[in-house]
Amino acid sequence: MGKLFNPSKRTFTGPWILDNSSLEELDEIVEYANYELEKTRNENIEATAIKDFEDKKYETFEKAKEYALKYSYDSIRKDITLISNDESKLTDNSIKELLVDPKIKNFKPKELSVDIEYGRLNMFSFNVKQRYEGELEYDVKSTKSEVEDEINYKLENWVEKHKPLYIQSLWLKFAFPLAMFGGVICLIFAANIFSTYRPSSIQVYKDQIETIIEKGIDDKNQAEAMDLLLKINSGYVPPEIKEETRVSETAKRVSIISLAFCLIGIFKPLTLIGIGKHKNKLKFFQQNLSLSIHKT
Repeated sequence: MGKLFNPSKRTFTGPWILDNSSLEELDEIVEYANYELEKTRNENIEATAIKDFEDKKYETFEKAKEYALKYSYDSIRKDITLISNDESKLTDNSIKELLVDPKIKNFKPKELSVDIEYGRLNMFSFNVKQRYEGELEYDVKSTKSEVEDEINYKLENWVEKHKPLYIQSLWLKFAFPLAMFGGVICLIFAANIFSTYRPSSIQVYKDQIETIIEKGIDDKNQAEAMDLLLKINSGYVPPEIKEETRVSETAKRVSIISLAFCLIGIFKPLTLIGIGKHKNKLKFFQQNLSLSIHKT
């Protein structure tokens, strides 16, 4: 599975197949991150206020705390949103609350996003979506490196447990070029499966020519030889010789194979958030996946 890294954000190629169980596990990590980042924010406010007060920047500790809160740690946000195929949104305070919300039954979720912010330096974001390569990405920032490391550690374990099969990621990644290449090759060869054929004058009179060559030209066949020579030089083909429709077996086989590749590219595996109206789709996928693994 491909991974893209920058200093804080991590991105993983899909397709991700997420059920209630995996989302509940994710909810535990989100709530842990929320608790630790809020706690870190409060500790940062206290530490900044104490330092500013001791440096006599403010007359009172309360004033120092007020300014620390106002200029560095005032932003607080916790948004957990589920987006449906029809672009409707369902928002709540936790993933678990989204799962038990009665409105989820009418949802066909295509994206789940989590955004937590406790000041500009204590942030957590998570997003998984059907679009593009069905990517999953998360970003963790904290003023305490141990908090950041612990949240990342939990997320990495969760990703490792629920990551898609390598062949699925490869399939999704190359689905578009596979569909395009297969489609173009299929069209080219399909146009050449059937062709019209009309024999040339040499092919029509081939047997007569070979007979004369074998016997040699004498007084008896001289007129016939001259007649054949005129017909061949003029390209004459008797009107009773009709065009034939021929089928190219090679073009037919290549068309079928390239069409199969095109369909494989079109019907690629997609990230599936298997809740709401996608529960039945999730069951179907899991049954077919377990069957294919068993056969393998």
